[in-house]
Amino acid sequence: MLPRRSLLALVLVLACVVAPTSAVAATPGVITYPLAHRCLTDDLAPAPGKGVVLSGCGDKTAANFLPSGRLVPLPGAEFPEGPTVFGPGGEAWIGVEEGDYPREPMIVRVLPDGSVQRFPVPVAEPAQPTERPENVVAGLAIGAEGDLWAAIGERSAIGYPYVASRGGEVLRVSPAGEMTAFPVPEEIEPRALTLGPDGNLWFTGLQFAYTGEHSSSAGVGWVGRMTPTGSLSLFRTPIRGSEPSAIAASPTGVLWYAESSGNLGTIHADGSPGRRYLTEGRVPEGLVFGPEGDAWLSTSGGHLTRVTPSGQRTRFPLEPGPIAVGHEGDIWVLGWKRMARVVPGAPGLDLLGLRADRRTRTVFLKVACGGSARGCEGTFHLTLEIPGHRVGPIGVDRRPHYRFGATPYSVAPESRGTVRVKVPAKAIELASRFSPESRRTERGLVVRATVAGGPLMSRHVAARSLLETSVGSAR
Repeated sequence: MLPRRSLLALVLVLACVVAPTSAVAATPGVITYPLAHRCLTDDLAPAPGKGVVLSGCGDKTAANFLPSGRLVPLPGAEFPEGPTVFGPGGEAWIGVEEGDYPREPMIVRVLPDGSVQRFPVPVAEPAQPTERPENVVAGLAIGAEGDLWAAIGERSAIGYPYVASRGGEVLRVSPAGEMTAFPVPEEIEPRALTLGPDGNLWFTGLQFAYTGEHSSSAGVGWVGRMTPTGSLSLFRTPIRGSEPSAIAASPTGVLWYAESSGNLGTIHADGSPGRRYLTEGRVPEGLVFGPEGDAWLSTSGGHLTRVTPSGQRTRFPLEPGPIAVGHEGDIWVLGWKRMARVVPGAPGLDLLGLRADRRTRTVFLKVACGGSARGCEGTFHLTLEIPGHRVGPIGVDRRPHYRFGATPYSVAPESRGTVRVKVPAKAIELASRFSPESRRTERGLVVRATVAGGPLMSRHVAARSLLETSVGSAR
C-alpha cells in the first residue's frame, strides 16, 4: 500500500493530467484571451480544425487562433485580408476588394502548402464616363458541389462622398479557376452570401441605395436565392429601408438576415417572409448560428446578442466585432486586442418590460430565461441614478444614486416570469424630484441581474417608471 503522502501526490498528478485548463474548458460560459496586437481584420473564418483564422496580427499574414489561446501562423507568403472561407481540401479562399493589395478586386486561393493562386474578378464598365466603378467582394460561400461562390457588388462613385449601388453578380469559381458570372437584375447589389440547407445560395441585396454629401437612402432590401445552375429568385424584404446585410441559415431551414437597425428578419425556403426579431442592437458586424440552434448577432457599438427561435434574447457583456462559429461549436468574437470564446449552453436572462406601482411601492420586472435547460437563477440589483447632477473632479461623472437591496429570483428554462422588487420610500422621494425633461431624456434606473453560470445582465430604464403605472421600455 502506498503511503498517504505518496497517494496524495499521485492524485494531484492525475488531476493535473486529466483536468482541462480554463482556456480549453468545455463548460458553458465566456472565455477571453488577450492579444498582443490589434488584429486589423473585418472577418473571422472557422479553421479547418479547431478555432478560427484571422489576419493582420502583428507581422503575421494570417494565423489560426486555437481554443488553447495559441496563435499559430498559417503557411503562405501572401494571405490578404478579406472575407475568407475554407474549402473541403483545407484551401483558403479570400475575397480581395478593390483598393486593397493587389489593387484590382480578385479571388485569392491559398493552398495548404502555402502556394497562392489569383483569379481576377471582371470589372464592370461605368454607367457614365464621370463615374468611377467600385467592385466589392461582399461575401463568400462554399457550395454543396464544392465550388466557391462569391457575391460581387458594383458601386459607382462620383466624387466624394457620393456612392450609389449599381447592381452586381454572383460569381461561381471552380477549383480549377473557371469563372461563371450570374448577373443580378434590376441593379440589385448583392451583399452577404451563405449556403442554405436546401443546397441553394442565399444572399442579401440593396437596390437604389446611395450616400451623398447631404442625403442618403438605404434603398430597397432584397433576399436572393440562386440554384447551383444559376437560376435566380428575388424576394423583397417587407420593411422598406431595412438595409439587409449579414445572412445565415438556421438548422430548421429558415434564413435569417440582419438589418441596419440591428433587428433580425427571416425568410422561408419558399420565399415567404417569416418572423422578425427585435434586438435593440445597432449596425450588425456578423450573424451566425450556434450548434444549439440559436442565432448570435454581433453589432457595432452594441452587444453580442443570442436570440432563440422563440425570440428570447440574451446579451453578453463583450466587445462586439467580427464573429464566427468554429467547428467545435464555440462562438468566437474578435475585439480590440482581445478574443472572446463563448461556449454555448450558459443560461441567459433578458428584461422584457417594467411596471411600477407607486401605491404599493413595488416594481414588477418581466423577464425571460433561455439558452440552457437548467433555467435561470440569481439576484436582481436596482440602482436609481439622479440625472442632471455631477460632482467630483472635472471630467469625472459621479452622479448621486440610491441602491435597492438584492432580490433573489428563479425562472424556468425557455419561459417568462415576473420578479417583484420592493421600492424603498427614499427612492420614490428621489424619483419624484426629477424634472419632466430629465424623465424623458435620462436613464435614471439601472437594472442588473446576476445569472448563475451565465452573463451579467445590465439594462437602463427611464426613471419615470417609479412614478407611473404604465409599462416602461427597457433600453
